[in-house]
Amino acid sequence: MQPKFRKDLNTLQKDILLILYKFRFASVELIVKYQELGSAVYTYKRLATLVDQKYIGRSHSDDDKIKHNAASYHLLPNGLRVLRTVPELNYKALPNMYRDRHARPTHIDRCLFIFQLYNKLNEVYGETLAFYSKTEMSEYSFFPKTLPDGYLTVGDKNFLLDTIPAPTSYSG
Repeated sequence: MQPKFRKDLNTLQKDILLILYKFRFASVELIVKYQELGSAVYTYKRLATLVDQKYIGRSHSDDDKIKHNAASYHLLPNGLRVLRTVPELNYKALPNMYRDRHARPTHIDRCLFIFQLYNKLNEVYGETLAFYSKTEMSEYSFFPKTLPDGYLTVGDKNFLLDTIPAPTSYSG
């Protein structure tokens, strides 16, 4: 049952929506590391509230449970409506996110890997790192038509990041 009155989203809840805008999918552990929080307890509560109020969705299949994979979170239409009020975002990228709730596991895993890679790079390079995801790059015409997984700058050096999935089978 939905509550009749909802409080406005707090800063950390809005930050979670912005994280999902940037990386498309996230897990509790990745969000905790991104927000540089010591504990996941409050992050679980924030995510549960956002799921209950239908701002975000949670994916965790039986197969994920068996493999001990963490649940992943993605934006839902209510969350996308909130993001439309943020002036500095690329609104043209938002319609693509409506399909995230039906994304294939390989796409979700790739997005989670990029987020994990960002967290590691941020840990190593800190303030000298600037990272732009596919969502953020989509508003600029000077990137290749098929966007890479990321664009990053470290100091005065620029890099395009593209991941290549490991082959699942070999033909002999």
